[in-house]
Amino acid sequence: MRDKAFPTLSALIFALGAGFHLLRMLAGWPIQVGRVTVPVGLSVPALALLGTLSIWGFTRPSGAYLGLGGVLFALASALMLARYAFDLPLRIGALDVPRSASAVAAVVTACLSAWSLAQLRR
Repeated sequence: MRDKAFPTLSALIFALGAGFHLLRMLAGWPIQVGRVTVPVGLSVPALALLGTLSIWGFTRPSGAYLGLGGVLFALASALMLARYAFDLPLRIGALDVPRSASAVAAVVTACLSAWSLAQLRR
């Protein structure tokens, strides 16, 4: 039997991400990674994806949800590790995000990805 903790926790994390992208769109916060500025318009599909995943996780999580969540958390981990490894500055609005935050986020998302895949094996 699958544990209910992972779908609940991941749905909460996806909801927080969706909320961030909604705030970003409303406030017009720019995101800059290195010399690249991420357009605010990219928050629209991110909001739709994260909002959908959050609702799915809270209501009817399935094996597909666990698999997709695991892949997305692995991708997030890889992106955070790349930012850390290449020492890329990250700025969200007026906030400079410390490099150590990416290292912590990479470890947390890697653990969530592994937990998701372990749930699939049950």
